[in-house]
Amino acid sequence: MYRSVIVGLFFLQCVLSADIGQKVLQYFKGDVFRSYQKHWQAHKRSFEDALETALKENYGLRGMNVFVRRSADSLRLSNGFYFSDNVVDVLLMEVTLTSLPQLIRPDVTFALASNVLRLESSLTRMIIECKYLAFRNQSDIVFDSGTKTNKHSPFSLQQIQFRGSLAIIADQCSLGGYGLIKLSGQTVNLGHDTLSIRNCKFSVEISSIRLGTPPVIAPYFTPEQADELQKLLTKPVREEMLPKLQSTVFTVLNTSVIFDSYLPKFRKYQDNLFKTADKYVSDVVRNINSETVDAGQVAIRMPTVRKYCKIICEEGSCAHHVTIDNVTVYGLDSLYSSHTGGPFKLQTAKIAESLRFNSLTIRGTLRHENNTVEAEYDFVAEIQDLPVNFEINADKTDPTFDVLKWRYLSVSIIPSEYYLRDPRAASSYVQAYLFNKLTILLKDHLDEMYKNSQHNKVTQTTDEVKCITEKKELSSQK
Repeated sequence: MYRSVIVGLFFLQCVLSADIGQKVLQYFKGDVFRSYQKHWQAHKRSFEDALETALKENYGLRGMNVFVRRSADSLRLSNGFYFSDNVVDVLLMEVTLTSLPQLIRPDVTFALASNVLRLESSLTRMIIECKYLAFRNQSDIVFDSGTKTNKHSPFSLQQIQFRGSLAIIADQCSLGGYGLIKLSGQTVNLGHDTLSIRNCKFSVEISSIRLGTPPVIAPYFTPEQADELQKLLTKPVREEMLPKLQSTVFTVLNTSVIFDSYLPKFRKYQDNLFKTADKYVSDVVRNINSETVDAGQVAIRMPTVRKYCKIICEEGSCAHHVTIDNVTVYGLDSLYSSHTGGPFKLQTAKIAESLRFNSLTIRGTLRHENNTVEAEYDFVAEIQDLPVNFEINADKTDPTFDVLKWRYLSVSIIPSEYYLRDPRAASSYVQAYLFNKLTILLKDHLDEMYKNSQHNKVTQTTDEVKCITEKKELSSQK
C-alpha cells in the first residue's frame, strides 16, 4: 500500500503540470475555439497583408499614429563587450549601432484564434562602431606582412595597435519571433514577445589611422559570440518594432465587425484560460523565490576571471595582470511575473511569460598589476528589471528559462589610493564580465531552484499522505 502511494506521488510533478497542460490542450480542441478560428479564417489573409504593408511603410519612420521616443543613446548596444579568439582577448567599448536596419519582405502570420502573431523578416546591413582594447602577448604578434591574414587572428597583425577603433558589419540578418495577442475591447493587445535577430554573418574592419595603413577586414566571431552580438542588436530593433506593431494592429483591426455578437463569448472563453495560466506562472515564480530563500541562494558568488598579457614597453618587457574576483550577486529572490503572457499555439500548445528580476546588485573587486603598480578597486553594479523568457509545452513538465540582456545597468568603481588611469576601460571591463557571466549563472540558478521546488513539493505531499494513512490505520485498529 505504501509503495503504491509513494510511486504515485513520485509522479506528482507530472500530474500538477498536466492539470494546466490539459486545460490548455482542451482549450485548443474545444468547440468555442473551432468556432473562433472559423470566423477568423475568412479574414486572416487580408489582415496579414495589411500588417506587412504597414510595417514596410512605417518601421523606422514616423507613422501609424505613434511616435517612438528615443533617448540620446538609444542605439548604444553596450558599454562593454569582451571576447577571445584563443590568441588575443579583446575588450570593446562604447558599442553603438550606427542606424536601424530596414525590413525586407516581412512575413506575418496572424493566428488570432491561437493567441499569437508571428513575424519573420530579412534585414538590411547593420554597422556597429566601437573602440577596442586588445590583450595580446608580444610573442603572438604576426610581423610577416605577406602572411595570409585568414590564418591568424586579425588582432595579432603587426599593423593593428593594441588600442583603436573598429567597425562590425552584420550581413544577412533576419528578425523573427512571436508575440502573444489577446482580445481587448474591440481590438487586441500585444503582450509577451520573443522577437530577436538571427542568422547574421559578422565581419570586422579594424582601423590603424596613426600608421596610415589600410584597415584589416576579416570574417570574425564564433557562433557563440555571434549569438551574444545578436542579442545586443535585438534591443534597439525590438524597441522600434513593438510600438509600431501594436499601433498597426490597433489601426487595421476591429474585432466587433468581424465577430459581431460572438465577440463577448470568445473574449470570456479566452480570458478564463489566461487567468488560469497566469495563476500557474505566478505559483512557479513564488515557489522559485521561496526555494531561493530556503536554500540560502539570495546572494551567490560569481566566478573569478584573470587575464594576463606580456608586451614591450619603454622599460623592456612589461606584464599586465587584470583580475575580477570576490564577486557576489544579491537579489535573486526578486523574481516576478510581468503578466503579459499566456497560452498560445503554433505547431504545439505552450504557455509563455516574461519574468523579471526586479533588482540585482553585484559587488566585487577589480585588480590591475603591472611592472610599476599594483592597484585594487571595489566596484558596485546595479541592474533593474532583468528579463527572463519563460516557456513550457502543454504536454511537458519542465519549462525553459531564457535569460536576456538587461534594460538598465549602472557601474560604480570606488576610488582607492591609486589613481584609476582609464576609468572608462575599467567600467567597460566590468560590464563585459557581467555580460558574459551573469546570464549563465542566472539560468543555472533558475533551473536548479525550479527543480528543487518541485522535488520539495513532492516530498512534502508524500509526508502528508503518510501521516494521513498512519492515522487511518490507527483508527481502524481501535
